[in-house]
Amino acid sequence: MSKRDGRHGWLSKVPRWAFAVPVVAFAGGVLVGAWVFDESDVIIPGPVPIDLGRPGRYVALGDSYSAGEGLAPFQEGTQDTDQGGDRCHRSERLAYPLLLQFVPETETTKIFRACSGAVVPNVFDTVQDHSGVLNNQGLQVEPDIAGDDVTLVTLTIGGNDVDFAKVLSFCYFEGPDCSELPYKGYEHLRDWADARLSELKVDLINLYGRLRDAFPRARILVLGYPALFPLKAPPIYRDRGALCTALFKEWTSPEREAIRDAGFKLSRVILEATQAAGADIEYVDISSHFAGHEPCSTGGEWVRFIGLLNSAVRDGSFHPLADGQRMMARIVSCHLDVFPTADTPRTKTTNYAMTGCVAKETVEVVTTPEPAATPT
Repeated sequence: MSKRDGRHGWLSKVPRWAFAVPVVAFAGGVLVGAWVFDESDVIIPGPVPIDLGRPGRYVALGDSYSAGEGLAPFQEGTQDTDQGGDRCHRSERLAYPLLLQFVPETETTKIFRACSGAVVPNVFDTVQDHSGVLNNQGLQVEPDIAGDDVTLVTLTIGGNDVDFAKVLSFCYFEGPDCSELPYKGYEHLRDWADARLSELKVDLINLYGRLRDAFPRARILVLGYPALFPLKAPPIYRDRGALCTALFKEWTSPEREAIRDAGFKLSRVILEATQAAGADIEYVDISSHFAGHEPCSTGGEWVRFIGLLNSAVRDGSFHPLADGQRMMARIVSCHLDVFPTADTPRTKTTNYAMTGCVAKETVEVVTTPEPAATPT
């Protein structure tokens, strides 16, 4: 049965005080509810200065997670198509590639090519388009982008190849367990997902080999994705969370579990493809560092949650917030610090070092400072 039935009923059940804190707007007569949590209880440390041993170029490729989707203002020409842009939505200053810092001795030129909505073919073969508007940069790797002077390449890709936004919307509207429903000619959505992940692995192995050919001397880092739902649904608090809770439940518990599981499978496929490519492509885990900070998490969101009555994914929903992008920059820089070469062994010691580096300078925010002493 479709979950569209009675969809508007939850509004009457949300107490009036819930609307004092959430950001609520009306667009075209449709309620847009974005839960804005308090500031995270932690300060995200800046990235570790990166030393790649020589000057060169840094090329940032990939999809919306690298472009900075949802973190306007966007670079000129990458706005929505109705505003004259190509809808790549490259953030002007908050995407993690822009936050990375390099030691002065290795002067590095940043080349920002990531584009929201990108799929694997958009890197080398097919110019991406949104509603008929082509990416104004062309392919993500044009001939003038390749070269042995490139010292670092980072990439997030694969989420759109497995219908990231479409599946979230499908499960938002259909239920009670969307994984059991037919999808794209398959008896069950989960069957389609397994088949598509197998195909994607082959595509990624090929892509990683081509990246190595294009950037023969670069460190090439492929990032996974954070989980899109926390382990448990958020509790209702008197002062925060009610609207998030109401919208969050549009994905049932089995659906949230299935989406989390599919996300982990995607990251696993990305990891296995980096290993199978045999081209010194390095996988960088994201989800373990984001644990407890997924959408609607009570630990403070690093990934945005927005529920819409006519769509599940829009305006940066299910994408890293500014804190999430800062954490991604921290993770990338820590990886390069802990693993000085692509073939540095991955051991229990380096895993501990990686965890320690990411969290090293994270400190609690004092939200209620003690009053100053009264002069005597």
